[in-house]
Amino acid sequence: EPEAEYAQPVHAYAAAGAEAPRIIHTDKGARAIECPRCHAVNDLTRNNCHRCAMPFTLEGTEVSDAAVQPSNRATASLVLGLVGLPLSCIALPSLLAVILGVLALRTDAAPGPAPGQGSALAGLILGLIGLVAFVGWVALYYL
Repeated sequence: EPEAEYAQPVHAYAAAGAEAPRIIHTDKGARAIECPRCHAVNDLTRNNCHRCAMPFTLEGTEVSDAAVQPSNRATASLVLGLVGLPLSCIALPSLLAVILGVLALRTDAAPGPAPGQGSALAGLILGLIGLVAFVGWVALYYL
């Protein structure tokens, strides 16, 4: 008779000793997986860490590189922030950098650092600097 299917996913690092994901009990009494790399607490049914994408199961090792790539919004925010600095006499690139940076930080938000969070933050800051420079250009022109 064939073996029954396991209800829980097979943990890929069960024999990895201290490097293996640990099953812990949360404050609410539920069980969860603690990531050995970033120590994030994950739902027991996850195949990968929600923060750093470390695989917990054999299925999790087949995740594409998209799990660790920065979001398109974060990249666009950074590029527009960089373009907006020399073009500070035009507010549009800097304004778009700020908007996309905020959207990337809010949409991609997860506990701890996420891929692309640094790009989104840099684009946001550069966009704000570009907007301040634009206000300076306007004040200089009209005063």
